[in-house]
Amino acid sequence: MVNKESGVTSHDVVSKVRRALGTKAVGHTGTLDPMAEGLMVLLIEKATKLSPWIMSEDKIYTGVAKLGETTTTGDFEGSVLKKFPNRYFSLSEVQDAAISLKGLNELRVPKYSAVKIDGEKLYNKARAGVDFLAPLKIMNFFDSKVFEVSEGIDAHFYVHCSKGSYIRSWSERLGECLESGAHLKSLKRETVGSFKLESAISFKQIDELSELDVTDKASLLSSNRGFVPFEKALSYAEILYLSDSESKLFINGQLPHKVRPRLHPMLRESIKAQKDHVVRIFNKKSNLLGLVSLASSGQVKISRVFNS
Repeated sequence: MVNKESGVTSHDVVSKVRRALGTKAVGHTGTLDPMAEGLMVLLIEKATKLSPWIMSEDKIYTGVAKLGETTTTGDFEGSVLKKFPNRYFSLSEVQDAAISLKGLNELRVPKYSAVKIDGEKLYNKARAGVDFLAPLKIMNFFDSKVFEVSEGIDAHFYVHCSKGSYIRSWSERLGECLESGAHLKSLKRETVGSFKLESAISFKQIDELSELDVTDKASLLSSNRGFVPFEKALSYAEILYLSDSESKLFINGQLPHKVRPRLHPMLRESIKAQKDHVVRIFNKKSNLLGLVSLASSGQVKISRVFNS
């Protein structure tokens, strides 16, 4: 886990960690815009196989939306498109607008984003000066609140959202609700699922990793200083232990018949909640063998086997 600084690209962070740890097998679970700061969860070596599950996690952001002004990029780095002069807002009216955005919203993705149209990323079209309408997307905001409005125009917010939700889009819609326009003045990612910013190492501390010898790196990777062991990465998922004979079948892609009844209580919970779940499968030596998916439809299947 790395605390990305504002002005640094997500690619810079990944490249720096690759050099520091001496491996190319480093992937991210969601980028941050260069202007944004906060938590980036990186996956190292075999942990890259967990990417689909961690990328689907909810995220929490805090930041400041400047009301009364729209920009080409939806943040302070873009050129001003329109100003709404002499508009100042009370905390209560901005709070009401933010609350109205809770739940599912169909918003346009930012033109300066990596979303593709006809195989081309939107930000390439935008930078080339192409006039186009960005596509609409359903975004889910589980919580949406403003806790301060400074100088009548800077709305300090907290947003808990689903994967693929754009805070720039949320900010612009907040401005529309207030008939004033808005753009992001600052943005910080606080959490990705159970991963928290407070546990991350700083961008500067990445340099210190390259100075460690192999033994010290191994010790660090198994500690809690910004690193989470592979087996604990999906800490929210239930655990099921298999016998030696069951483990052999599992790593060959077979879910033993004797294991299925032990999954039934968790499967019933998935069906009742109408929510898919994942179960971590371990052997007796506490090695993570793979993952089993429990669908709300009642389907049970092996979704990933990790070869040692």
